[in-house]
Amino acid sequence: MDKEIIIILSYCDDENKIQELENLLTSLKSINIDILLYAKYPISFDIQKYVKFYIYENDNPIIYDKHVLLWELSNNKKITHVINYDWGYAVFDQIKKSISISNSLRYDISYVINYDVNANEVYRFIQNIKTKLKKNHAVFYPHGQNGLLLTSMVFKIRKVHKSLNNNINLINYKKYDSSLVAEEIFHDIIKNANIKYNIINDGTNPSTSIAVTKNLYGTFNQKNYKTLKYLNRCFLGMNQTIGLKVIYVYQTIQKIKSMVINIGDTIIEYNNIVYHGDDFELLISDYEVKKLEILEINDEKINEVIYEKIQDNHFLLNVINNI
Repeated sequence: MDKEIIIILSYCDDENKIQELENLLTSLKSINIDILLYAKYPISFDIQKYVKFYIYENDNPIIYDKHVLLWELSNNKKITHVINYDWGYAVFDQIKKSISISNSLRYDISYVINYDVNANEVYRFIQNIKTKLKKNHAVFYPHGQNGLLLTSMVFKIRKVHKSLNNNINLINYKKYDSSLVAEEIFHDIIKNANIKYNIINDGTNPSTSIAVTKNLYGTFNQKNYKTLKYLNRCFLGMNQTIGLKVIYVYQTIQKIKSMVINIGDTIIEYNNIVYHGDDFELLISDYEVKKLEILEINDEKINEVIYEKIQDNHFLLNVINNI
């Protein structure tokens, strides 16, 4: 019988993330599979007691000399966000090292998950993905068109550990173009490693909660539950076509007729909002933007901070262009 282990990758540097991790570990007690917790940020003993193996590594190789370009298209708009740091290799490093350690501990199969996956969906994920592993050395879920999801996957440890060690390294990672996201780079590395793998797209991967304290390129965190009743994306950036700061709202859920926002020193009220398809754009003009807080939508009190503090270079790194 194969010896199995669940590997949890974590970087829990705030209370929200710690709570997500604890919820996951509490739930996993009933599954009866050994757990290895690999942390890049220290975890208290109260959390460590839930797992059989705890590894803390102080080195978290975030790359600050590489810019990551993220973009998407919506209703004839190209929305671009540039991140001037890259955490993708830090995740790759965790995967590589945790698989190597599991091999040393003589495990056969590893289920690799992120700390914030939905605990109630992990058992289903394990039962399903294990059946797909029989003829493969690894099984993944897709991310976008060309990427592999980094929050849930499974490996036959003895079949992949050498290939992962040989192919995942910082020099190789830095060779990739900045237009590629980490998930796409990981897919290319797996292909070049000659690992026999399968990609399944059946929706059985456990969902992840957004356990972050700030919003990147228009997404929301779990504290914005009132806003999420109305819309999924809210992008604050510079519309380079017209040369003005804007709020671009897209993926709306309910029709929004009015909105009141606070940008730090100024409160702006928008009425009779005009849609373009399912999207709309609100002009901020030349006001100084220190934060973005939604005070009201359709006369309902919201009072939720979307961007807590706007950096000086925010409108250089976050841009929208008409196409």
